[in-house]
Amino acid sequence: MVKMRTTLIPVELLPPIEAGHYVYMLLCHDGTLYTGYTVHLPHRLAMHRSGKGAKYTRGRLPVQLVYYEVGISRSWGLRREAEIKGWNKEVKWRYLQDFWQREGVLFATTTEL
Repeated sequence: MVKMRTTLIPVELLPPIEAGHYVYMLLCHDGTLYTGYTVHLPHRLAMHRSGKGAKYTRGRLPVQLVYYEVGISRSWGLRREAEIKGWNKEVKWRYLQDFWQREGVLFATTTEL
C-alpha cells in the first residue's frame, strides 16, 4: 500500500498541473460537502465555480475547495471518491477536522456536526 500525504491549499496557489488523479471535497454555499474525482484539479474547480461543474454544485454556489488528495491512478481515484461519498456527513466533517488539525490548517466554517 502506498502512503500518500495530502495537502490543503487555496486553489489560487495550485501549481499548473496538467495531469494527475485527484479526489477533492468542496464546501457548498448551503453548508453541504461535494466530493468528486478529476485529472485536472484547477480546471475542474473553475468549472464548478462557473456553474458548469456537477449538477449538484450548480445550485449551491459559491463553492470552496476544502480538501484534496493526489493518487496514482484513475481506478484509485474512482474507488476513493466512492469511499468518501459513502460516508455520512458527520464522518466527512470529522475526517476534515482531523485532517485540518493534523496539518495545522486554519479553516473556519459555520457548519456544525
